[in-house]
Amino acid sequence: MQTSNRAHFASSQGDEQVCGACGSHEDVTTIQTHVLSEAFGGGAAQSGGMLHDAAQPSGKLHDAHIHLNACANADKLAEYAANQGIYVACVTRNAEEFHTARARFARYPGIDVGLGLHPWDITSKAAVEKLIAHFQNTLEAFVIQHDSALHDDSPHTPQHDAELHTTQHNLAENATQHDSASYITPHNSTDYQRKQFMTLPQSNTTHDASTPRASTHVSPVQLIGEIGLDYAPAHCETRTLQQQVFSQVIKASCTYAQAINTRITLSIHAVKACSDVLDILEHYQAFQHCACVFHWFSGSCDDLHRAVRNGAYFSVGTRMLQSKRTTEYLKLIPHASRLIETDFPHHDATIQPDEWRKTLETLAAALYE
Repeated sequence: MQTSNRAHFASSQGDEQVCGACGSHEDVTTIQTHVLSEAFGGGAAQSGGMLHDAAQPSGKLHDAHIHLNACANADKLAEYAANQGIYVACVTRNAEEFHTARARFARYPGIDVGLGLHPWDITSKAAVEKLIAHFQNTLEAFVIQHDSALHDDSPHTPQHDAELHTTQHNLAENATQHDSASYITPHNSTDYQRKQFMTLPQSNTTHDASTPRASTHVSPVQLIGEIGLDYAPAHCETRTLQQQVFSQVIKASCTYAQAINTRITLSIHAVKACSDVLDILEHYQAFQHCACVFHWFSGSCDDLHRAVRNGAYFSVGTRMLQSKRTTEYLKLIPHASRLIETDFPHHDATIQPDEWRKTLETLAAALYE
């Protein structure tokens, strides 16, 4: 497994080491680039020429949570972000939306598309069956592709075969049973898996056309989101069902991270549910396998301390900064655990590029200086 020293940054001492003298623009840029590399580094390395490598200045601006595909001028924004070196974490609500967005933005460097399963879409057992099936089979398709690539590049040994068998067994087991959600039965047929795999968009990474994998290589998904729990009045009736699904999503995500031997990123929605979210993340050791990013954190002070101790990250938007509680919370969140988000679009689905950049710059000044 790739490891991270993110837990180190959860301490005040680590924060001081990263922040150092936070007075200059260069220092702010360094902090932003470092945090971005820590939280989304895995996706950066695998997403077709990501621009936010720690050695490059392009990591100074990012949007860690945006529904880019929902913007009316999404392609214009994607092209702008690529030209400006802005890293974009585009979250989705379900696997179908993920496949569409991933194909749409595949040609733009610097855009990670997340595989989501939004709690607002968990409306009934019938709806959940389809959602979780598509979610898990999408992950399994990436593991099959990943293992196939390794099989082509590595010596064929009994140990490799045993590891491959264990990986496939764990994913299959996770897809067909869960502690409290055994009624969820995803599609596991070979035809269905093949169909899902065939819909995965091609990486825009250049490969030698003479190699057998030149036309079939697909970068594995390394961002999972938007996922989580929502106990607000409009969604609290499905509270138990949400818990079951979120548990299954986290279990599948951790299994997937181990299978592809990469630390992945989770973008987490938690409304009036932070304690339960933390319980589930800790139960499946998600903080060890994933960079856990709390989108729009709204939990209690105790929840915040617990999340920081676990090495969580927090993506913060403009409307959050208008809250007195968020202002107080930022005093407790290390600079090296803060990320910028817009959660665009809100009401107007058209976002002007200059407006977007100005928002990101304003947030950067508020969060890092």
